[in-house]
Amino acid sequence: MLCKILSKGISFKVRGYSNQMEQYTTTTLILLSIIFTIFCVSKWFSKSKQLPPGPKPWPIIGNLHELSDMPHRAVAELSKKYGPIMSLKLGSKTTIIISSPEIAKERFVNHDLDFSSKAVPHARTAQNHDKFSLFWLPTGSKWQSLRKIATIQLFTTQRLNSSQFIRQKKVDELVEYVRQCGESGMSVDIGKAGFTTSLNLLSNTFFSKDLASHASTDSQEFKELVRSTMEMSGKPNFSDFFPLVKHLDLQGIFKRSTEIVNKMMRIFEEIIDGRLKDQMNVKDDVLGTLLKNVENNELSLDDVKHLLMDLFLGGTETTSSTLEWAMTELLRNPKVMEKAQFELDKVLGKDGAMQESNISELPYIQAVIKEN
Repeated sequence: MLCKILSKGISFKVRGYSNQMEQYTTTTLILLSIIFTIFCVSKWFSKSKQLPPGPKPWPIIGNLHELSDMPHRAVAELSKKYGPIMSLKLGSKTTIIISSPEIAKERFVNHDLDFSSKAVPHARTAQNHDKFSLFWLPTGSKWQSLRKIATIQLFTTQRLNSSQFIRQKKVDELVEYVRQCGESGMSVDIGKAGFTTSLNLLSNTFFSKDLASHASTDSQEFKELVRSTMEMSGKPNFSDFFPLVKHLDLQGIFKRSTEIVNKMMRIFEEIIDGRLKDQMNVKDDVLGTLLKNVENNELSLDDVKHLLMDLFLGGTETTSSTLEWAMTELLRNPKVMEKAQFELDKVLGKDGAMQESNISELPYIQAVIKEN
């Protein structure tokens, strides 16, 4: 009896092991078939398209392994080997790299409409930002409408001239803050100081109010939102290289981007709601102009919020980063710093106040800024 029970048990285990082996073999064959199919399709497409030269891509990952942790340097080295225009396969995406000024001019100037649409990073689709953004929208009626409003009503010479006193005031506040820090022996956080000035320049032009001060942490919080938005957009994202699985958000980048965009939108919503409630205090600033377009059904409130997000992202971090890097390079190059100081002393004097009209008289300072 015991022998029969044991023999049945052994038989059962063997059959179970056999079933497991069969499932494992089937799964392996399916996986290999999928990989082989992807490889064959990618090879077929690479042969069927007339692409510029480039390194041979690996199956599935393409040339991602060749970018290293410093993609700009890796691409520069590859362009020395494959020429000023080359193709790279980044996951399932074919990317054309142009490293020649002449070819770039041909692309951006002579054929700008053919290349005007951009591949939107998955991170920038949070809250459907790509459906409202002047930067990410494809060329079409909505993009043309937003561009027309921005060109004719927002970025005009008249508005630029009328806001000159605001720029002068905010620059004077920055100089005074630096002077106070020097007198008290405090170090100056150039990035924070520059960002606060840029933020208040924009917020006064747009909302007729400051959003931060040099003595508060408000600008640092807003700067962190802007920095995080830029970081999420520029961070290598599996979803961008393999769009078929972007809904999985494997790195959590889309989730984090959504949280950041929600915080920025709440800031703009509070300002817009306050303006709409205060109908007796009509202001002729950028927000006032945009809300008039909402009343005329030329824009929606969502259009306004997303446009504000684009403008604040583009007008704060870039300016403060340029200032920070310019000061860093000046400190690293004392001779260049001496030349810059000499030019300032020559034009302004020891105690002179900087005016916008002085900029044309400072070619060396302009060169320092452009270099960064």
